[in-house]
Amino acid sequence: MARLMEKIREFPVPLLPTMVGVLTLSNVYNGMGYTWVRHLSMWLVGLLCVLYLVKIVRFPGIVQKEYKQVTLSALYAGLTMALMILSSYIVQYAPGIGRSLWLIAVIVHIAHIIYFTMKHVAPNFQTDNFLPSWFVTYNGLAVSVVIGKDMGFNTLQYWIAIYCIVIYLVLLPFIVKRLATRPIAKGAYHTQGIVVAPVSLSIVSYLNVATQPKPWLIYCLALLLVLSLAYYASLLLRFITFDFTPGYAGTTFPMAIGVVASGRVSGYLLEQDLDFWGHFFQQLQGLQLYITTIMVGYVFLRFMSDFFDVKGQLAKLYPDD
Repeated sequence: MARLMEKIREFPVPLLPTMVGVLTLSNVYNGMGYTWVRHLSMWLVGLLCVLYLVKIVRFPGIVQKEYKQVTLSALYAGLTMALMILSSYIVQYAPGIGRSLWLIAVIVHIAHIIYFTMKHVAPNFQTDNFLPSWFVTYNGLAVSVVIGKDMGFNTLQYWIAIYCIVIYLVLLPFIVKRLATRPIAKGAYHTQGIVVAPVSLSIVSYLNVATQPKPWLIYCLALLLVLSLAYYASLLLRFITFDFTPGYAGTTFPMAIGVVASGRVSGYLLEQDLDFWGHFFQQLQGLQLYITTIMVGYVFLRFMSDFFDVKGQLAKLYPDD
């Protein structure tokens, strides 16, 4: 038990958005008919969420210390995002519990946004300090709409989707300027991959709540999605050249929700008889799924390898290496 508690104490914060990536990707595979992938992923990540809640309760001092670091604090939103996706799984079997968990996750995420803003943004407000990881906090709330089909609260979901689009468009120029003018610290290098997430969340959440989507808005967001994916692709070889660190998490969830977004854009464009562009995004989705499976699978397995101390086991097996 002491060994397990020590492992829980050392749970890295970036594991949270990686868990969101695993859950999102499992929903994609579920849509393709691979239901076992979803069941396994939901149960595994559900267990990890429980263990992370144990960390919060058992080691509040560690959590407070992590919360004082702006990047880690932003990534803590991954916990509520994971709980939102888990609620969409639970609601199929226990509607009351699933909807309650969804609502609790939404409320906690909103509280996190307020606290993060007061703690890390307002006291020393400078646009040059904006970081891609902030998108996890400010736009992660849209996950509640992405999976919100069976949750009710339609008015709330509508305004969350609108908020997501607005905050994305407000933050985007400052973060683009930040990336273009100042280098990202080595430890946070992989957070640049997060730029794919907010536009993807904006697209999916908007299409979920809009009865008559504005074509111009979908076209603009689709263009931003392509540009974000191109930026991610331009950094991909650099991402994987680094020795593995928890920062790799920045390459996971954004691409997973990006797969969903490209699929939704493709469906919308095909409905508008824009066959060329509809098929373009369909093929783009296939490429994303290929890359995303590699990245999410690798990063999650590396986290699990660290948790089970596989490196230590190999050191005992091969002591001379």
